[in-house]
Amino acid sequence: MKVTDLEGALLNYWVARAEGLRCEIRPRKGVAHAYIFIDTAVHADYPRIYRPSEDWSDGGPILDLRMQVCGVLNRDNHAPESSRYRCAMGNYPHARMYQGHTILVAAMRAYVASKFGHEVPEVSL
Repeated sequence: MKVTDLEGALLNYWVARAEGLRCEIRPRKGVAHAYIFIDTAVHADYPRIYRPSEDWSDGGPILDLRMQVCGVLNRDNHAPESSRYRCAMGNYPHARMYQGHTILVAAMRAYVASKFGHEVPEVSL
Protein backbone atom coordinates (compact mmCIF):
# COMPACT_ATOMS: atom_id res chain seq x y z
CA MET A 1 0.00 0.00 0.00
CA LYS A 2 1.31 3.46 -0.84
CA VAL A 3 2.06 5.69 2.14
CA THR A 4 0.25 8.51 0.35
CA ASP A 5 -2.97 6.45 0.68
CA LEU A 6 -2.64 5.73 4.42
CA GLU A 7 -5.18 7.38 6.70
CA GLY A 8 -7.10 6.74 9.91
CA ALA A 9 -6.39 3.49 11.72
CA LEU A 10 -3.94 2.24 9.09
CA LEU A 11 -1.83 5.40 9.27
CA ASN A 12 -1.90 5.29 13.08
CA TYR A 13 -0.85 1.63 12.99
CA TRP A 14 2.18 2.35 10.80
CA VAL A 15 3.19 5.32 12.97
CA ALA A 16 3.07 3.05 16.01
CA ARG A 17 5.25 0.52 14.19
CA ALA A 18 7.68 3.30 13.23
CA GLU A 19 7.84 4.28 16.89
CA GLY A 20 8.63 0.69 17.86
CA LEU A 21 5.39 0.26 19.83
CA ARG A 22 3.57 -3.06 20.15
CA CYS A 23 0.25 -2.54 18.48
CA GLU A 24 -2.68 -4.14 16.73
CA ILE A 25 -5.81 -3.02 15.00
CA ARG A 26 -9.09 -3.87 16.76
CA PRO A 27 -12.62 -2.88 15.93
CA ARG A 28 -14.28 -0.86 18.68
CA LYS A 29 -17.88 -1.67 19.57
CA GLY A 30 -20.41 0.67 18.06
CA VAL A 31 -17.86 2.32 15.77
CA ALA A 32 -17.70 1.57 12.05
CA HIS A 33 -13.91 1.83 11.83
CA ALA A 34 -10.94 0.46 13.75
CA TYR A 35 -8.71 2.14 16.31
CA ILE A 36 -5.12 1.41 17.24
CA PHE A 37 -4.45 0.13 20.74
CA ILE A 38 -1.04 0.21 22.38
CA ASP A 39 -0.02 -2.00 25.29
CA THR A 40 1.54 0.30 27.86
CA ALA A 41 4.00 -0.76 30.54
CA VAL A 42 1.78 0.68 33.26
CA HIS A 43 -1.45 -0.95 32.10
CA ALA A 44 -0.38 -3.95 30.02
CA ASP A 45 -3.86 -5.44 30.38
CA TYR A 46 -5.58 -2.19 29.39
CA PRO A 47 -4.42 -1.05 25.93
CA ARG A 48 -5.09 2.56 24.97
CA ILE A 49 -6.19 4.21 21.78
CA TYR A 50 -3.26 5.67 19.84
CA ARG A 51 -4.13 8.28 17.19
CA PRO A 52 -1.06 10.29 16.16
CA SER A 53 -2.63 11.36 12.87
CA GLU A 54 -5.66 12.78 14.70
CA ASP A 55 -4.59 13.68 18.25
CA TRP A 56 -1.91 16.30 18.93
CA SER A 57 -1.00 14.67 22.25
CA ASP A 58 0.13 11.57 20.29
CA GLY A 59 1.31 13.13 17.03
CA GLY A 60 2.65 16.49 18.20
CA PRO A 61 5.80 15.14 19.88
CA ILE A 62 6.67 13.14 16.75
CA LEU A 63 6.20 16.22 14.60
CA ASP A 64 8.23 18.39 17.03
CA LEU A 65 11.17 16.02 17.20
CA ARG A 66 11.42 14.73 13.67
CA MET A 67 9.90 17.00 11.02
CA GLN A 68 12.21 19.03 8.82
CA VAL A 69 9.73 20.89 6.64
CA CYS A 70 6.00 21.53 7.06
CA GLY A 71 3.76 24.02 5.34
CA VAL A 72 0.46 24.78 3.74
CA LEU A 73 0.12 23.68 0.14
CA ASN A 74 -3.11 25.58 -0.37
CA ARG A 75 -5.49 27.08 2.12
CA ASP A 76 -9.12 28.00 1.63
CA ASN A 77 -10.47 29.86 4.67
CA HIS A 78 -14.01 29.44 3.38
CA ALA A 79 -13.67 25.66 3.01
CA PRO A 80 -10.97 24.47 5.44
CA GLU A 81 -11.80 20.82 4.74
CA SER A 82 -10.37 21.33 1.23
CA SER A 83 -7.06 22.68 2.54
CA ARG A 84 -3.97 20.58 1.92
CA TYR A 85 -0.83 20.52 4.04
CA ARG A 86 2.56 19.06 3.26
CA CYS A 87 5.43 17.80 5.36
CA ALA A 88 8.74 16.13 4.71
CA MET A 89 11.53 14.48 6.63
CA GLY A 90 15.15 14.59 5.58
CA ASN A 91 17.35 17.19 4.02
CA TYR A 92 15.62 19.85 1.96
CA PRO A 93 15.38 19.98 -1.08
CA HIS A 94 15.92 16.21 -1.40
CA ALA A 95 13.20 15.23 1.08
CA ARG A 96 9.99 13.95 -0.47
CA MET A 97 6.90 15.92 0.53
CA TYR A 98 3.79 14.11 1.77
CA GLN A 99 0.37 15.73 1.72
CA GLY A 100 -2.67 15.49 3.95
CA HIS A 101 -5.88 17.31 4.81
CA THR A 102 -4.29 18.17 8.21
CA ILE A 103 -0.73 18.87 9.29
CA LEU A 104 -0.77 15.72 11.43
CA VAL A 105 -1.81 13.47 8.53
CA ALA A 106 0.87 14.95 6.26
CA ALA A 107 3.52 14.71 8.99
CA MET A 108 2.68 11.13 9.96
CA ARG A 109 2.79 10.02 6.30
CA ALA A 110 6.23 11.62 5.97
CA TYR A 111 7.36 9.92 9.18
CA VAL A 112 6.15 6.47 8.10
CA ALA A 113 7.84 6.88 4.70
CA SER A 114 11.11 7.88 6.38
CA LYS A 115 11.08 4.59 8.32
CA PHE A 116 9.62 2.12 5.79
CA GLY A 117 9.86 3.71 2.35
CA HIS A 118 7.10 4.87 0.05
CA GLU A 119 5.11 1.62 0.35
CA VAL A 120 4.16 -0.57 3.30
CA PRO A 121 2.61 -4.07 3.42
CA GLU A 122 -1.17 -4.37 3.40
CA VAL A 123 -2.82 -4.70 6.83
CA SER A 124 -6.44 -5.77 7.15
CA LEU A 125 -8.86 -3.89 9.37
